[in-house]
Amino acid sequence: MIKENRAPAVPALPDAFLCMIEDQLGERRTAFLESYNEKPCRGARLYTQLTPADAGDGVPWCENGVYLPLETEAGAGVLHEAGAWYMQEPSAMAPAAVLPLERGDRVLDLCAAPGGKTTQLAQRLRDGLLVANEIVPSRAEILSSNTERVGCRNVIVISASPELLAEKWPETFDKILADAPCSGEGMFRRHPETRSEWTPDSPPLCARRQTDILNSVYAMLKPGGMMVYSTCTFNLIENEGVIARFLDKYPDMSLVPFSLPGIGGCEGSMHLYPDQVRGEGHFVALLRKEKADAGKYEDEGKRPDRPGKGRRGGAPAGDIIPLDREQQRLWEQFAGQYLEEKLSADGLFMGRAVHLPAGQPLPPLKGIRVLRCGIHLGEFRGKVFVPDHALSHAVSCRRKAELSLEQACAYLRGETVDVSRMRFPDGDMNGYCTPVYRGLQLGWGKISEGIMKNHYPKGLRKNLSRE
Repeated sequence: MIKENRAPAVPALPDAFLCMIEDQLGERRTAFLESYNEKPCRGARLYTQLTPADAGDGVPWCENGVYLPLETEAGAGVLHEAGAWYMQEPSAMAPAAVLPLERGDRVLDLCAAPGGKTTQLAQRLRDGLLVANEIVPSRAEILSSNTERVGCRNVIVISASPELLAEKWPETFDKILADAPCSGEGMFRRHPETRSEWTPDSPPLCARRQTDILNSVYAMLKPGGMMVYSTCTFNLIENEGVIARFLDKYPDMSLVPFSLPGIGGCEGSMHLYPDQVRGEGHFVALLRKEKADAGKYEDEGKRPDRPGKGRRGGAPAGDIIPLDREQQRLWEQFAGQYLEEKLSADGLFMGRAVHLPAGQPLPPLKGIRVLRCGIHLGEFRGKVFVPDHALSHAVSCRRKAELSLEQACAYLRGETVDVSRMRFPDGDMNGYCTPVYRGLQLGWGKISEGIMKNHYPKGLRKNLSRE
């Protein structure tokens, strides 16, 4: 007997969800439900002039966003690994686009994994500091890896509870993004399996957690600062309901009108529905905290956001260990030989030399699990400096080995590459170089006798066969 291969049945939309949508949308219910017969949207944000071969129109509300077909393989090729783009659902690009950023801002992305909104904020932020937090350690590792892949320079990645951060960092941030964990109704089209996980109890349970998160956000937001609250769900309980209770509790908070290209304006909050925008479900609200009275801090020394003394970036003593004279010499020797940019090594953090974000002092980091602190430059092993993989994605390097697609795939698998026929401007066929594919740096290699030994991190190696 021949067994027939059938695709697993798609779970039906829950009856309680359908009733909720009917109450919420009224006559629009039919158009909303008809959108579930259409294919979900996919997208990417671009970091270079290179675009996926199957890229379509631009996403109106995200300057660097493009639409991709559902069947795209843009996230499984060499260019993706090299940081040419970040795969992100188009509606999920809205919250970071709404948050207004100014030069030199100190910004917190509180619920940051896997990193779409963090990397989008980092792409927009100039001369400021972005702290990206994820409470779940395994997801924080993914967040850290994604910031590394696209070459973020001004990001600190941490893993802590919002309550702990609120205790340690009162009134510290100019801007905060809280894309809160939610019941996920907005993903019912793209990920139908989530329908069976939803129950009528999901929204109120999530709303309680979201309220706790917003209490921490309030504590960490500076007077005069702005915040975005967002979810990927539709119901009023987790969206307007959570915001209404938040505003009742904190009368110095208020909604701020905003608009998004291709969507329109609102009085401070908006829903993105799949029948009205090319994207999945999302909710976004923008709020501002009133400025404090001028006489609130009679003793300026007690200001919560006052930078502590320390090295460049204002890191408190003990967080960053200064380089000794020999380490500084080794770094300057390496940087002068291999980097096209003059980059300072601001100290040792977790045993690595780091370049700290410029423009804003670091918040105190003691007692907080830190996975990434600015650009990880490398390690000192005896009298040798060994560069970190992150450095190759953040800074342009002098000695580049242009690879074919076949060679690039071999490099990403962890194999050695024959570069004996290549020539470098300095004439030296030995030492470090960065393998490059279509102008994008992939990592580090070290050449000896015409063979480039592979320094691509073992945890990132994979089999690829396409751009």
